[in-house]
Amino acid sequence: MSSEQTSFRIENLLTLKSQGIQVYPEKFSTNCELYEATQLEDGTSGVRVAGRIMSIRYFSKLSFITISNIQGCLQLLLKKDEIGDEPFNQFHNLLDIGDFIGVDGRMYTTKTNEKTLRIESYVFLGKALRPLPEKWHGLSNVELRYRQRYLDLMMTRETQNRLLARSKMVRAIRRFFEDNEFLEVETPVLQHSSSGALAKPLRTYHYSLEQN
Repeated sequence: MSSEQTSFRIENLLTLKSQGIQVYPEKFSTNCELYEATQLEDGTSGVRVAGRIMSIRYFSKLSFITISNIQGCLQLLLKKDEIGDEPFNQFHNLLDIGDFIGVDGRMYTTKTNEKTLRIESYVFLGKALRPLPEKWHGLSNVELRYRQRYLDLMMTRETQNRLLARSKMVRAIRRFFEDNEFLEVETPVLQHSSSGALAKPLRTYHYSLEQN
């Protein structure tokens, strides 16, 4: 099933390229973080954010999309009569969960009291060629989470919060020592070749991953 989805995504990628769309653009300028957008007043326009598509709820003439990054997530509203037939159909036919998009629009609050960005335009920022794990059960395997940390970091909010906390802690410690005129010296720990010693390097083999 995964290989079939990958083939389908590659076909979508080739279709986007054939339409002259830059599938991996160099940059997209934002003016707001996702978590900051959720604090904006209704009617705020010109909001530009970017993130990975984590979920899509399709309806006949509109779609609710959730995009996310390590710091937060935001719901988007894509309406056919507001964005036009071609961009709407292109989104439905060629974009997949896991892809990256940049959007421009204005804020409003839904009837369920959720802050949402009404899309006025969007830019394709990158195609994910492999499907994401299923949200609730895809990363229940603890060993898989440790072997594929990038998936764990992508899908597990607890892991994301732990990484952010560690980053802030390291930054605070580094700032303390810098303020007190300490010098930071990096020491190589694990590397492929010996450095500063004449001992013969130790070589091991990982059987499960089939690599040295």
